[in-house]
Amino acid sequence: MTKSNILTFIFILTGALIIAPFNAKAQNDTRSPYSSKGFGEQYASDFALNRAYGGISNGLRSSNFVSVSNAAALTALRKNRVIYNFGFRGDYGQTFSGSSRFDYRNGNFSYLSLAFPVYTSKDRSKDTIKSKDNTKNIILKNPAYKTDWAMAFGISPYSSIGSFYFRRTDTTFANYVTTFGNYGGLTKAYISNSFRISRNLSAGVTSAFLFGQINSTKVQIYPDTARFYDYSDESIYHFKGFRHDFGVQYNAGFGRYKSVKESDELDYKYTVVAGATFTPGSSLNYTLTRYAHTIPIYVNTSGDTLLYQNNVRGTAKMASAFSVGATVTYKKNWLLGIDYKQDNLAKVKKTIFTDSFSNATQLTFSFGFRPDADIVENKKNDKGKKMSNFEYRFGYKLMNTGYNFKGTDGKIENIKAQGMSFGIGIPKLRRVYSYSQNNWVYLKSMINVTGEYISRGQNSNGLVGEKIYRLTIGFSLSDLWFDNRKIN
Repeated sequence: MTKSNILTFIFILTGALIIAPFNAKAQNDTRSPYSSKGFGEQYASDFALNRAYGGISNGLRSSNFVSVSNAAALTALRKNRVIYNFGFRGDYGQTFSGSSRFDYRNGNFSYLSLAFPVYTSKDRSKDTIKSKDNTKNIILKNPAYKTDWAMAFGISPYSSIGSFYFRRTDTTFANYVTTFGNYGGLTKAYISNSFRISRNLSAGVTSAFLFGQINSTKVQIYPDTARFYDYSDESIYHFKGFRHDFGVQYNAGFGRYKSVKESDELDYKYTVVAGATFTPGSSLNYTLTRYAHTIPIYVNTSGDTLLYQNNVRGTAKMASAFSVGATVTYKKNWLLGIDYKQDNLAKVKKTIFTDSFSNATQLTFSFGFRPDADIVENKKNDKGKKMSNFEYRFGYKLMNTGYNFKGTDGKIENIKAQGMSFGIGIPKLRRVYSYSQNNWVYLKSMINVTGEYISRGQNSNGLVGEKIYRLTIGFSLSDLWFDNRKIN
């Protein structure tokens, strides 16, 4: 690893560690009214590449990029390869309620991750391969390696709250206005381990530490009378706790190989990758500080304390979840994928959150052109011009958010959503010599740019419609670690 790459990584890591405490204190990088429920609007552990596919994760597996949503995929990493990812996200949103419209903009650090193989061994199944005419065995000059154990660690936002709304109430005694404000969020620091069970089967686990703060404020004002005191009630929750995700992934190739490339690996016409994850229910510990007081009428006067609670301790429950998915790749150029996720919010025992939830679901369809081609050189067309090696990705998802709101007709409405995404991957190849493998290898880094459009809710029955336009820019940088010269 060169000095410049080391300095780059240190700079990125330091910047993320500086940003993280601010996120933990008040990670209100959303202003969606639907973020007011529970722990807020939750973010999947997806990188820019995953988001371009609509958020699929279980069927993605490659030695050139990392997907930490299913830890089992990490065993695809090659010997001595290290991949670090970081990205940023920006949102432009519009909310609609009746004839009114509110626009908002947000931007924030999105993720940082470092993945690398821990233990590799020679793959005896690839010492020889069949010739194209299937008549003889070809002995490979350089042995192939398989990763038996791989790890990744990183940090990313887990959830965010940023809602503010008011309600006017008219009674025979007095008219008053109540404002509600909620902001904050949780941050996720995690470590993933992946193990190869057999040639085609891997399993992994991600252990995450969640921490953060959520503020909730209620202010009630009587604008037309002095017979009642205005008052404010603020609650501040500090959360921390652990959460674990378990994943499995199976991959297999079908059809005869095309050619032998620098990796000495077989190329299959069809590659199928299927996976699943399960997250058991968990709990977060919290400490609560609550202060309720009247609001003084005159300047330089203080209100009366109505309630003060400090260092109140308890636990908040988190829902279990699962996901399944698969992809089919044709000649490493075309990809079709499907993914289904479900958070069992309806079964969560209510503690500090009394919100109404149903199970949250997401069904995603994805398509990609040249999803993970092993480009070893800049190919040229018949006219001598370099051919484009960009990667194009598309995704479409249908979501049931699990948020339940009461409409003006008194019925409970479940908020649904749908989203579309498009992304471009811009690869950068480096040809370096690997002393441990005694061969030249190609390192593939990538700049991933993803645009998303999400529509949720409805502007009717007293509810709110929302449109979100999201841009994510991610960097996936590949390098060699611990590749020492061999001395005879």
